[in-house]
Amino acid sequence: MKKIIYLMLIVLGITIIVFSNIQYKLISNDFIRNEMYFINGYLDTVLIVLGWVGICLLIIGAVGLIKFLKKFNSMKP
Repeated sequence: MKKIIYLMLIVLGITIIVFSNIQYKLISNDFIRNEMYFINGYLDTVLIVLGWVGICLLIIGAVGLIKFLKKFNSMKP
């Protein structure tokens, strides 16, 4: 069960990073940027923070999965 949770964290982290990068590239164009602003015009800041959250989820999932697999392999006879 823990293995699935860690894998889901890794996939979620990768998805968030890819989404925030694509959206940031889209709003870097001034025409699209003016139409996509929300949260009082701080969309670029929100996407950067979202990218950092994705990186943190990716690191937590990878470290947890490595620890789980080391523990699981040491239990084998």
